[in-house]
Amino acid sequence: MPRPKGSKNKAPRKITVANNDFEALIAEKTSAKENLTVEIASLEENLANIKADLKANVMGQEFENSMYHFLLLLSNRPKKTRCHVSGQ
Repeated sequence: MPRPKGSKNKAPRKITVANNDFEALIAEKTSAKENLTVEIASLEENLANIKADLKANVMGQEFENSMYHFLLLLSNRPKKTRCHVSGQ
């Protein structure tokens, strides 16, 4: 009879091995990993395209804003009048 708690003389337990097909599990996990890798790559590419579009839009808007302000300044500047001093 085994001794109570803490004893190293425990009753042996039956070890049951599940009849798992480890090769099938490995193949399933590998295919899932490959699918996720492809999906991550496509998402990264999509993100890069979106960033490029955003950068192009921001640069375009900055250019439009600067041109607008430049033209506004040109239209509102005081007109130069030339005063001809007559030599009398």
